[in-house]
Amino acid sequence: MSLLVLTYDLPPSAAISAYADRARSAWIPSVLRQPGVVEIRA
Repeated sequence: MSLLVLTYDLPPSAAISAYADRARSAWIPSVLRQPGVVEIRA
């Protein structure tokens, strides 16, 4: 079993809503489409 850990800094508070929208609409679905992905945790 593989484990990927991703850490990052959040953007300034002015850009946090755009960041959250992008995560929901693009990044998370992209990760979940990858073969073998069983779960994602935040």
